[in-house]
Amino acid sequence: DRKRLWLKGFLQESCAPHCDCPNPPQGVVRCHAQQLRTSPWKFPSNIQHLNLENNNISIISQQDLSGLGQAGTGLHSLDLSHNHLTSVPTLALTTLTHLKSLHLNDNHISSLLPGSFANLSRHLEELHLSSNRVHLLSPNAFAGLARLQTLTLGRNQIDVLVPGAFDGLEHLVSLKLDNNHISSIQPGAFRALRSIKELFLKNNNLQVLSQGSLSGLGQLEVLSLSGNLLDLLPSEILSLRELSKLELDNNRLHLLSPGFLARFEKLLLLELSRNELTEVPVGVFANLRDLTHLYLSYNNLTALPSTTFQDLGNLTMLSLYNNRLVTLPGLLFDDLGNLMEVHLDNNLLSSLPPELFHNQLELRDLHLANNALTSLPEDIFDNLTNLRFLSLSGNRLQAIATGTFQNLGQLRELELEENRLNELPGKIFDHLSKLRVLHLDQNSLDVLPQGIFQYLVNLKDLQLNNNFFFQILPGTFSGLEKLKELHLDNNWLVSLEPDTFVGLRNIQHIHLQFNRLSHLPPHLLAGMRRLTRLQLHNNYLTSLPHEIFQSQQNLKELHLDRNLIASLPLDIFDHLRQLTLLHLNFNRLKSIHQGTFDGHLKTVCVSVVCVCVSICVCECLSVCVKVSVCV
Repeated sequence: DRKRLWLKGFLQESCAPHCDCPNPPQGVVRCHAQQLRTSPWKFPSNIQHLNLENNNISIISQQDLSGLGQAGTGLHSLDLSHNHLTSVPTLALTTLTHLKSLHLNDNHISSLLPGSFANLSRHLEELHLSSNRVHLLSPNAFAGLARLQTLTLGRNQIDVLVPGAFDGLEHLVSLKLDNNHISSIQPGAFRALRSIKELFLKNNNLQVLSQGSLSGLGQLEVLSLSGNLLDLLPSEILSLRELSKLELDNNRLHLLSPGFLARFEKLLLLELSRNELTEVPVGVFANLRDLTHLYLSYNNLTALPSTTFQDLGNLTMLSLYNNRLVTLPGLLFDDLGNLMEVHLDNNLLSSLPPELFHNQLELRDLHLANNALTSLPEDIFDNLTNLRFLSLSGNRLQAIATGTFQNLGQLRELELEENRLNELPGKIFDHLSKLRVLHLDQNSLDVLPQGIFQYLVNLKDLQLNNNFFFQILPGTFSGLEKLKELHLDNNWLVSLEPDTFVGLRNIQHIHLQFNRLSHLPPHLLAGMRRLTRLQLHNNYLTSLPHEIFQSQQNLKELHLDRNLIASLPLDIFDHLRQLTLLHLNFNRLKSIHQGTFDGHLKTVCVSVVCVCVSICVCECLSVCVKVSVCV
């Protein structure tokens, strides 16, 4: 221990003042969040990485960093982000001949003048200037940074890109200009970017792209124009034939011209969401044979021709949610044999053609929520043998045929909530042995067939809340040995049979609140040794059997508030050794026996005036209190 203390003290002494050297062999020095107004002047001789972020530094003098360029192998990375710098410390950076990474983001730098980085290391590969106040990029502002590969200028106040703004950056690969005020890109602005692969212009004010504005970017692979004001596909992008990713979402596009996209043969991802598209002309996606991801959500599409996607055989992800689609052609997805994820939720679909998904053998996720579906063809999902997730919530389904899910043996999650289901066939879930989550809440179910869940041996979450159940038949939950969460709240339950929950040995949370329960069988919870939360509030319970909680050694939360309980058995909580929160408020308790809360209880909420000199138990509205003695 003495040796460790000595070594720690030695390392601290050899580090810079107000700094930490967590990894001396690697030359790491951290001086962040020390409220420093200037850089420390003394550093270890082997320093390679200096972190000065989150301080109050407004000026860096040439002397502050002198010697760091010659120290050991030289400084490789310098982080001056989140300070108060108003200009680039050009002179101070002159000696850092080995610097590869420089962070000046989140300062107050307002302009980048010609030669701002002229004397900086020719080894610099990363320069971060985002979240400053830069409004102008002067020509030759980045002169001297011949090896720079990454430049971030997002979240500034740049409104125009002038010719020569990026001259000297012939090896730049990634340029980020997101979240500025750019409304104009003058011809020649990107003329020097011979190696550029990624250009991000997201969230600017571009209405049009003038002729020549993207000249010199023929090798570009990723272009993001999301969040601008474009109303037509800009013809300037036609020369960018190497594009693999094109983002045009969050614009004002109202028309897709047939053939316009045909030149982008290497395109893998096309983002057209959140525009004003009302139709997709036939052939608009022709020649995009390599496309894997297509996003058309949040538009005004009302119909799609059956041949819309016929050339997209490699498509794996298709997003069409939040449109106004009323019907779909039966052969719409016929050529999309590689689809793995389809989003059709939040449309106006009232029916589905039986053959719609007959060729989607690879489909994993299918989203059909929040439409107007009243029924399903019984064989609609027959070929989706690899489906993992299916959402049909928020529709108008009144009934589902027995065999609808019979071929979905790989399904993990099934969402059927917020429909109008009033009954379910007894064998509807018999083939879903891998199902883990089942949502049946917010329907009109009043009874469940016995054994309906018996083959759901891997189910962990079952939601039956907000229905009209007035009873649970014996054996309803048989087979659910792995169930952890059971929601039966907001129903009409007036009583529960003693064996209602038999077999739920792994259950952790049971929700029974907002029912009409007036009593509980003494051994209702027997065998539930892993139960940690039990919610029984807002019922009509008048009393509790003294043995009701005998098996609940792991119970941590017990909600009994807003019932009609008038008294408590003295030893009712004796077995609850892990209980930390008990709600008893808003009952009819007049007194509580001394010792009722002895032992392990940490927090209790009750509302009762005690028969004693002072009030020792307070009404619990928002804060719970510790209660020890009340007679």
